[in-house]
Amino acid sequence: MKNLLLVTDHRFYRYCGEVYDNYVFDYNFFSDYLAVYDNVTVCCRLIDVVDIPEQYVRSSGSRLSFVGMGDLRGFGLRKILFQPLPNELKIMRYNAICLRIPSVLGFRVWLSLAVWKMRVPMMFELIGDPVDSVGALKGNGLRKLSGYFAALLMKLSVKAIVSTAICGTYVSFNHLQRKYPITKGRKSESISSIRLPADFISDVIKSFKSSRIKIVHVGSFVPIKNHVFLLKFLKLTLDDGLDIHLTLVGDGPLKSYIEEMARLIGVERNITFCGQLVGLYKVAEVLDVNDIFVLPSLSEGMPRALIEAVARGLLCFGCDIVTGK
Repeated sequence: MKNLLLVTDHRFYRYCGEVYDNYVFDYNFFSDYLAVYDNVTVCCRLIDVVDIPEQYVRSSGSRLSFVGMGDLRGFGLRKILFQPLPNELKIMRYNAICLRIPSVLGFRVWLSLAVWKMRVPMMFELIGDPVDSVGALKGNGLRKLSGYFAALLMKLSVKAIVSTAICGTYVSFNHLQRKYPITKGRKSESISSIRLPADFISDVIKSFKSSRIKIVHVGSFVPIKNHVFLLKFLKLTLDDGLDIHLTLVGDGPLKSYIEEMARLIGVERNITFCGQLVGLYKVAEVLDVNDIFVLPSLSEGMPRALIEAVARGLLCFGCDIVTGK
């Protein structure tokens, strides 16, 4: 029996013995791992809930199990580094370990491997750069300093994991490879975990059918997604006399801040906040009634939202994450 331990900081929800997700990690997401391994155990942040929204997707299924290590956030998540691993995570029972990084949980598992000198093959999936996100932090003083300190710790953890892995994957073609190179002679690939059904890919290119320009953005309300830029852009174009409407899809800790900022600068009438949409085709319904997709993120790997927008035929604009233009 070949058993894989997959470690991620992603948050899942457990209800009546089944595990669910409010993003894209349904059971099919794990099919590539299950095609190689007989059993896959996912170490993650796991929350027990008393009910589950109907739009959530089921993640659990045959040969796939989940082990939770709490739902601590921010610096609280670092407490996991000093906690013993659950009994279900007896590392020597696994034939291989895959760490989706940056990840505090992943670094905790890596520490066990390093300290106890366990010879379990380890690979990584590098899905982003913790340092790139620091430039998006608001405020100054202690908060800014703590952000840089946390990013430095995560940067060191990523370098340690990448340098000791036997193989790995990156969501970029060269950006992350330059910053976090794998040990010479070991294999790595540039891949994306995005899976689009054939019927999702449209053969119709969007055209402007009215004087109103409809722009959409899909992303969590976190600093790195740079929603502030979108509001400033909307304000400038409206002041220039253009008829523009902006639709924002997603949720997150900065949503109320962005809503208040929209009111303060007087653009709230030209914005629709859709909230979190679960399911590929729910997002497609919103993409299909818009003309342009904009992604002003301060850092991205292989942006799922942008690829989905391209697949639906929207005109897409992104940000150069190196120069910030």
